[in-house]
Amino acid sequence: MGMESIEITALTKETSICRQNEYWYLEGNGGLPLSAIEEYFCTHKIKKAGDKKRILDNCIEIIIYSDGFYFQGFELKICISYLKNGIIDCYNFLQRFNKDIIELDIYVLNKKITAGDPFKLYDIINMMYKDKIEIFKKQYGNMEIKTTSSDFYSKIKLYNKLWYRLYCRLFNKIK
Repeated sequence: MGMESIEITALTKETSICRQNEYWYLEGNGGLPLSAIEEYFCTHKIKKAGDKKRILDNCIEIIIYSDGFYFQGFELKICISYLKNGIIDCYNFLQRFNKDIIELDIYVLNKKITAGDPFKLYDIINMMYKDKIEIFKKQYGNMEIKTTSSDFYSKIKLYNKLWYRLYCRLFNKIK
C-alpha cells in the first residue's frame, strides 16, 4: 500500500484473517465459485484490469481474493485524493454486493468494523488513517482528483502542467 491509498477489505463470513509470525493470510472461503463473482462483475460492467483485479467507476481498485476456485472476498483500494466520494462509492458497492451475491464483513487495517452508513465508514477510515491522510494533505494539499491509487502519480504529473489545469477547470474535471 502506497502513501496515496486507503484499503478496505471485505470478506465472506466464513473467511477470517489469520496471523502467523509476521505474516497475514486468509483462511476459509464462502463456498461461492469464483466464476460467479467474475460473472457479477461482467454484468455490472466493472472493468477488468488484470487476472484478479477490477476497476470500479475509474476510481476504486478491486483485488479479488480466492482460495483455489472459491471466493474469499476482496480488497477495495481508494486514492486519498478522492477519499470521501470514494468511500461513499465503496459503501454503495458493498451494499449492492451484499444484497445481490453474498454478505461480507468489512475490515479496515485488519480490524472488523461495523458501518451503518457511508458517513460512518468515512469517519472510521478518517480516524484509522488519520496520520497518513495528514501527510498526504501536507504533500499534495486538499485537491480532489478522481483516479485510482495506481494512476495517481501519473495524474498528478499531468495536473502540474498548466495546460491540463486550465482544461480541467474549464470542464470541471478537478475541484
